Amino acid sequence: MSQPSASSEASETRSAPTAEQVADGVSAFLARVLDQLSITSWLPSLFLVGNVAILLAFQGKDRLDLAGAIQALVDLRWGALVVLLFALIIVAIVIQAFEFENLRFWEGYWRSRPFRAWGQRRIRSAERKRAELARRHQELERAAFDGARRNALDQSATNQEQMAMWNAFEKVIHGRPLFDEEVSVADEAAVKLEWPLSADPVLLHELDIVRLKLEEYPEAHRLLPTRLGNVMRAAEDCVELGPEEDLEGFMIRHMDTLPRTVVAEHGAYRRRLEMYCSLMFALVALSAISVFCLWGHSQDLAWRVALPTAYLLAVPVSYRAAKASALGFGQALREASRRVALIQSGS
Repeated sequence: MSQPSASSEASETRSAPTAEQVADGVSAFLARVLDQLSITSWLPSLFLVGNVAILLAFQGKDRLDLAGAIQALVDLRWGALVVLLFALIIVAIVIQAFEFENLRFWEGYWRSRPFRAWGQRRIRSAERKRAELARRHQELERAAFDGARRNALDQSATNQEQMAMWNAFEKVIHGRPLFDEEVSVADEAAVKLEWPLSADPVLLHELDIVRLKLEEYPEAHRLLPTRLGNVMRAAEDCVELGPEEDLEGFMIRHMDTLPRTVVAEHGAYRRRLEMYCSLMFALVALSAISVFCLWGHSQDLAWRVALPTAYLLAVPVSYRAAKASALGFGQALREASRRVALIQSGS
């Protein structure tokens, strides 16, 4: 019988990986997978999987014991931890795949018929709120200007030229027609007349608040059903686009020419916005899952009601956080548009 050669034995030895090599290969594979997932999908998926694990730990127990459920998770064997890890990765992949659709949903871009009908009512409501804010802004501006004009005219240092500017600009503020000789005076007053310096600070404070609220709405014909959508569209409508440009690729086209700080701010607020939008869906899902998991605990009625309610109450909190991120995103987008306009005008 022939004996195996030394070369074949060496090849067999080389082909059999060691446990360390297998671990390194698995680690490299997981690292490549994790590198494809963004932090905006990791945090909502971690929150969702972690809460579901705790809810499932309540199963089979006579009483709802949060500390005991957490301890049960800590005592899990490696096999269960691997299952949790893969569940976390799968949920993160799903969330990342639908991040853009999640954002569009909370902005109010709804396709189903029931949502569209409700969205139409929401747009009418937003239209009324915007009109009321515009009316209130006009009233406060006129009241603040009238008070500033009275204060200025009562001062002995006010000369005839300044009085003429105050009187001409009063007509502009109140929407009354100007005489031909007052047009140039009103234009000069718009540049030189710093009337807020003489106005009531209380009225100016209220005026600033109303103005900030009004800036969260786009033009009346561009309104969307949700507050988040209106904040986003109000910012997007301020972007100065070229004849052949579209808004979707604005930042991509000009990223190389913009300052790093503007690009970083835009990206940071965008990531937060996507994260909070995904988190809202996770909270809604957890509310439904908690009802199912706690259904058999009839003796813990308070927990059965409080836990799903707490998840639902966290949805508007996350929505406010998304809206705050949208405001920051809008400021970064406006600044990017302003910088691009300056660069193009200089060239």
